Amino acid sequence: IKMSIPRESIRNIEYEPGEEQVKGLEESKRLVIAVVDFTNVGKDPQLEGLVKGIPESVTTYLGKKGKVRIVERSRLEAALKELQLGMTGIVDEETAARVGKAVGASAIMVGSFLKIGDLIRINARLIDVQTGEVIMADQVQGRFEEVFGLMDQVAERIWEKLTGEKAETSKSIVEQGREKVVEGIELVFVEGGSFRMGDLWGDGEDDERPVHLVRVDDFWMSKYEITVGQFKRFVEDTGAQTLAEKEGDSVTWLSPGFVQDDSHPVVCVSWYGAAAFCNWLSRQAGLEEVYALHDDKGVEADFSKVGFRLPTEAEWEYAARSGGKVIKYPWGNKFDGTKLNFADKSSESDFADKRWDDGYKYTSPVGSFPPNELGLYDMAGNVSEWCNDWYDENYYSRSPINNPTGPSVEELLQGNSLLGSVICGKVVRGGSYMFPSYRTTDRVLSGIGGGSDTGFRIVLPVR
Repeated sequence: IKMSIPRESIRNIEYEPGEEQVKGLEESKRLVIAVVDFTNVGKDPQLEGLVKGIPESVTTYLGKKGKVRIVERSRLEAALKELQLGMTGIVDEETAARVGKAVGASAIMVGSFLKIGDLIRINARLIDVQTGEVIMADQVQGRFEEVFGLMDQVAERIWEKLTGEKAETSKSIVEQGREKVVEGIELVFVEGGSFRMGDLWGDGEDDERPVHLVRVDDFWMSKYEITVGQFKRFVEDTGAQTLAEKEGDSVTWLSPGFVQDDSHPVVCVSWYGAAAFCNWLSRQAGLEEVYALHDDKGVEADFSKVGFRLPTEAEWEYAARSGGKVIKYPWGNKFDGTKLNFADKSSESDFADKRWDDGYKYTSPVGSFPPNELGLYDMAGNVSEWCNDWYDENYYSRSPINNPTGPSVEELLQGNSLLGSVICGKVVRGGSYMFPSYRTTDRVLSGIGGGSDTGFRIVLPVR
């Protein structure tokens, strides 16, 4: 989801007096909004019901809240006819402003939707009638079967930004069987269990050994890598800056050096930035914040807290292997270049395998390739993913069995100088469009800052 206006600015929109003065001052000060039909971008005849269905869902939600007055459809249609426009004929801000003024609205909402495979993306814009400026932009994406929930999310986010009030359902976790949706982020339930972690085939790296027994508890994991749109909402809600932005880097999550839209995985986010996102999401869902900031220790995770966090290495590998199955890749034991976005013919990577071509030079929209058996997408390729653990090449030799969380900083530094064999960094997993570490057991050391091929997904423990 994306929002592009500070709450303070939205409150400055002019209010239109009500037509019936008998309704009193409270009625006259309601914000007046016109909502037109949404555009069916893909022109799919089976989706024509959404052209009117989405705006009707939004207007019903806003109308029930009482602080927003919706322009009646008949009045809006009459104005559009007079202006020689259809209900979906508004394609730019200037035209939207003309229509809004004609019906006495303070703002007008326009939007579109597009279905790609089993995913649907809904875009909505709210335009200030007086200035013609886009004062709010909102995008949600999810499975088509969840389209009604996505419509509710659009309405909730608009309500929150218009009024400064929290929507009643936005803090709740919508749960359906083995899946949840939190703030538009889909989560898949991963049933815990025991598995043998590490290089079971004997052809991996030294840091993948020894193979050792691990047990993880139940947890929820985000179905997709966190997207640009989802991270954008976090930034706009909190005013947060990534490490790259603070240091003045030319390559940032908004400008990674290649074109992305809101459906692509966010990159150029440091491990700290990913942890901050998790804390924000926990607050949104009314959960505990897992990460604490300490002046002397940096960011520290409290695993006793029930809130969103980055997956441990053990959780990540267990999920990538569809519950700890003996599989080298998320789909099986044989590499298949049609199953992932990786360093291939279309890539500029020095590691490119020219035998394959996935069609993506850089990142691809999340969910563009088949999921594993648990329904998790892009567990190999697209972007490498942060884990919560500090990297230690020898950690497997002393890893506990139950829910290992990786070494502490003190363990890493004990007995090692700055020139020693241990370098402090975090684990990333899964490989990317640039770097070929696609095996489910492959471990990679990354500096805290991340890069243009590093993203993340999140987990929520079950208590």
